[in-house]
Amino acid sequence: MILENYFRFVLVRPRNSGNVGSALRVMANFGLRDLAVVKMWHYDEEEASLMAASASILLDQIKFFDDLKEAISDRTVVFGTTARRRGKAQRMTIDSFKNFIKENPGEKYAILFGSEKTGLTSEELALCDYYITIDTDQEFRSLNLAQSVGIIAYEIRRTFVKEPEITPPRRISRNTVEKIVDYISKVCEITSAPENGKNNSIRATRGILGRGNVTEKEGKILLWLMRHIWWYISNFCGK
Repeated sequence: MILENYFRFVLVRPRNSGNVGSALRVMANFGLRDLAVVKMWHYDEEEASLMAASASILLDQIKFFDDLKEAISDRTVVFGTTARRRGKAQRMTIDSFKNFIKENPGEKYAILFGSEKTGLTSEELALCDYYITIDTDQEFRSLNLAQSVGIIAYEIRRTFVKEPEITPPRRISRNTVEKIVDYISKVCEITSAPENGKNNSIRATRGILGRGNVTEKEGKILLWLMRHIWWYISNFCGK
């Protein structure tokens, strides 16, 4: 799923150009590019560029609108972010939001963020299908605009982009185990080790290598060491 084709972040009446740049930057961090700005009171591209950092190359892709309805006209599902208590049936936690977009992957989504000072108005929230509430401490509920964008963007990415599967190293093969055991047997024979000691060493080696989560690579290194020890002892002993 190409995230930027399905999710539009809409900043409504933002007052700070730096926040626009910061929002774009954090969106880009998580593979999102579609940013719309509605009724920006004053846009300073230089300030936005400073906060966008490496994402400043995307500034010319921002869509500016005078009307919120126009900004969401091609969207099929609209979410508003708000700390205000709205209709219970429409209110979603972050987890509910994630479940919804996961179960409806083909929709064209818009996520609305209100101004830094007042948030979304009742009229703006009335255009939303659902409301997302970000769980914060009750004593410090206010989030920076870019922080809110970052949280939502991160959760969208986590929903659709799987973590890379890490293939664990292949465990040591029985073939490599037996080659190591063979060299242990040879060393014991060259050094005239007691038969009981040789058998115990072989048994212990099989147990350690078989149950010790040793990788094939580690086994090859150990095999090289045993081969080297056998070669040295056999030449030293003249056999």
